Amino acid sequence: MGYHFEIIEGHILRTEYISRSGGEQIWDIYLENIFWGGKISFPMCMEEGAEDRIMWMHDLKPEEFMRTGEYRAKGMSTGVVCVYTNRKRDEMYFIMFTNRQQMYKRFIHFSHKAEHVSFRNDRFRIAFQGCIYSEKWRDFQLRRATLVVDQNHRVDIAQSLQGQKKYTKVKYEIPLESVISQETLINNPIHIEADIDGEVLEFNVGHKAGKKRPGKFYYVPVISAYYRDKALFVRGNVNQNYTLVVRDKDPIEYDQNFLALENKWNSFRMYYMGKVERAFRKIPVNLYYEKNSMKGEEGTFEIFLLASKSEHSRNYFILDRNSPQWEELSKHPNVVAKYSRLYYRLLYSADCFISTETPSHLNVHRAVNRYVRKTLLEKKFVFLQHGVTYLKCQGDGSVFGRGKEGEPDYIVVGSEKEASAVAKMLRIPKERCINAGLPIFSTIEYEHIGEHSSDIVTVMMTWKPSEEHMLSHFEDSGYYRNVTRVYELLQKYIPAGQVQIVPHPKVTELLMQTDLSEYVWNGTVSDALKNTKLLITDYSSVCYNAFYQGAAVVFYQPDLEEYQREVGKLVPEDEEYIGYRVFGQSELERCMQKGIRQGRIDLRYLRSEEFVARYQTINQFSDGKNIHRIADFLVEEKIV
Repeated sequence: MGYHFEIIEGHILRTEYISRSGGEQIWDIYLENIFWGGKISFPMCMEEGAEDRIMWMHDLKPEEFMRTGEYRAKGMSTGVVCVYTNRKRDEMYFIMFTNRQQMYKRFIHFSHKAEHVSFRNDRFRIAFQGCIYSEKWRDFQLRRATLVVDQNHRVDIAQSLQGQKKYTKVKYEIPLESVISQETLINNPIHIEADIDGEVLEFNVGHKAGKKRPGKFYYVPVISAYYRDKALFVRGNVNQNYTLVVRDKDPIEYDQNFLALENKWNSFRMYYMGKVERAFRKIPVNLYYEKNSMKGEEGTFEIFLLASKSEHSRNYFILDRNSPQWEELSKHPNVVAKYSRLYYRLLYSADCFISTETPSHLNVHRAVNRYVRKTLLEKKFVFLQHGVTYLKCQGDGSVFGRGKEGEPDYIVVGSEKEASAVAKMLRIPKERCINAGLPIFSTIEYEHIGEHSSDIVTVMMTWKPSEEHMLSHFEDSGYYRNVTRVYELLQKYIPAGQVQIVPHPKVTELLMQTDLSEYVWNGTVSDALKNTKLLITDYSSVCYNAFYQGAAVVFYQPDLEEYQREVGKLVPEDEEYIGYRVFGQSELERCMQKGIRQGRIDLRYLRSEEFVARYQTINQFSDGKNIHRIADFLVEEKIV
């Protein structure tokens, strides 16, 4: 008597009901009709006094999942089919999720209120009222609830699964010495881990926004502190999490003049004075800068020079006094020293930021100053890009995505193909994409590398966020392993002195302590590419910069599946890559055997006409006039 469920013939979910009188009813649902999160409802025979409950749960086998509509729509994954009841409607629902954690979170919820965080007396404190509840389904067992602040600080809290919202108070405090003395991540989302029937569910703790979607202003620090050689602050994010950020102090944060200018009172005063100045000013003020305000070599300075001729706006270029280009560029009267008094006045009163980097590069990266962070988020932002966005996926984790800190009002792209990809990945209107060509390509010569150029091979691999924990064991990291394998293989085909390894900035010092140190490039990436005839990379968009100058590109991607799980599917389809793709050592060797003969790089093979044609659909401009097209756009929009 009652319901019975089973998968038959590999793709049919059969539901059989036998009544008390012995009557039998059978329903068949084909897995082909089941999608993730989709709900199929059936009328049901409800016994008196029955409650809403999960009646059946089944982890699909790979061969069963391949018959689902979800697999046909999106490809291989995992799936859990669930059958649950709705007594009020006398209905039974069939639904599928990727895993049991997602399925449970449909029925179990976490609510919190009266949140409070603080840094006081060299301690971090957090307090809130919270409850884990399920209003209808009572079959679950809450085995344990844990508050997690970072990977080293977690505490069990007194929580039981409630039938309705019934709050209990949670308090936790940690000595700051304990936070900084142990290895931890930079960004630590504070959350609750609830063990439900052996499945661990994560629930956010932090900002409350009701039904209103949180915006990028959640990234503004709620509280902040300096402690010894660390800067700490708590901020929110688009998922309403509190996130504890722990980073090393920037060298400027030891400077007493900097600390005086950025204290709370001065920052408060300058922030609101900037608002008043902006309200009464008749012409716009624009700030230009590049990476960390340390250089002017990606075309931004040239755009600034053109804009400076305008009588309808005031334009300034921000540059750090420690920049190698300070002496040369500071001759222009509108080049302003970063962290000077004039810099702060302009920062708070500017109307628009125009750059190849996010607005955070105008100040300390991950600044603790809430007024600086607010003003960086409030202004219009024109993102010039320093590399083509048509390789690595810029998905939910991208700082430039909708609702994130770096969301641009306008973004410069190099083709309609790139515009479509950017708009889709960042979830912004395509109208924000300005197809004018990236400014950096106006500063370099098109196809100046040719068959008779020096046979220089540049190896430039991507540092992956998932390997942050490997910094203390660098030579065991996938990054070091891949660089070493490529270098050792190249020695068979090209003299060692003609191979240059361009390191990721995060691992430059670590790489200099290895056997590869004498081959590590110690200049800028742009200078390295000027003489590169062959670039070997995995996922770096610098491939498009190298190809523009005439180089060939080979993509070495031995960890492709792992990388795509971490950051998302790469953008190009197989037939869109601008060079050969290899996925292992033997494939790379075969490619080098064909592409390097007697120490000479064969561009006719490695940079074929097909690869050139593909490139031109992704980065269509090669006339050197990108900067002028961008400047014309800024004038048309009355930004300049």
